[in-house]
Formats: sequence, C-alpha cells, structure tokens
Amino acid sequence: MPLKLADEIFAALLLVVGLVVLVMSWNYGLMSEGTPGTGFFPFFAGLVITGGSGATLARSLRGRAALEGRIGRNEVLINAGLVVAFIVFLFAVPVLGFTPAALLMTLAVGWISRDQRGLAFAAKLLATTVLVVAGCHVLFGTVLGAPLPTGFFGF
Repeated sequence: MPLKLADEIFAALLLVVGLVVLVMSWNYGLMSEGTPGTGFFPFFAGLVITGGSGATLARSLRGRAALEGRIGRNEVLINAGLVVAFIVFLFAVPVLGFTPAALLMTLAVGWISRDQRGLAFAAKLLATTVLVVAGCHVLFGTVLGAPLPTGFFGF
C-alpha cells in the first residue's frame, strides 16, 4: 500500500475516533461540583486527537505531505489492530467501566505491537498492564480527584 494512502486512511480513522471521544466525554460531563468531571480529561485528549489527525489529513490531501514509498502489509495490520483496540476500548468503557476496559485495551495494544514472544514477554506485558491501569487510577482518581467511569461491575 502506498505510504501516502496509508497515512490518509489512518488520519481519517483517527479523526473519527477523536470525534467519538469528544462526544462520549461531553456526555460524561466536563465538570462536577467545581472539579473535573469524568469526561474532562478524555475531552481534551479527544481535542488533541481530532486536531492532530485533522491537520495530518488536510496536509496530506493538499499534497503538502512528503510521503513516498510503500508500507508493508504487516505494518498496516498492526496499525489497524491498534485503531480497532482503541475503538473497542471507547465502547467498552460505558459497559464494563474504566478498569476492565483499560486492562483489556492495554493487553491488546501490547500484544498487537509486540516484537517478542514467550512466557517472559507475557509476564512483562501483564505486569506493565496492571501498573499502567493502577497508575491511571492513582493519577486521575486520587491525585486529580476525577471520577473514573464505572460499568455494571461497579469499577
């Protein structure tokens, strides 16, 4: 696949993902009793995703991107898998809650983008996943006092 086409497709997908993040975070609420609400940080992440991908797509469509060459099938599949994992995460959060959805997404991203195999890699991936999700809980839930979305599991 030509690199320019892959860049445009990926930017368009991320633009849609950014818009979905904006809408979903707005529905969660940006503020709650004078403090950041559940949707506050995702809203600004959605702005960054939308702005960056929109600018990338516009630059490429105007012919200002100097991308030449081709991208391999494996790289296309890895990038597509990462986008799908993020989209599944977005729709899993309202149902499962942040914690289970983040655990699944972090595991999926690590597995999709892996360059290693074996039990040692699986152990590192599991440990990293637990540390990342726990770190998000500490940062957003405790330090910043932002409520994290909960699903039918209650966490």
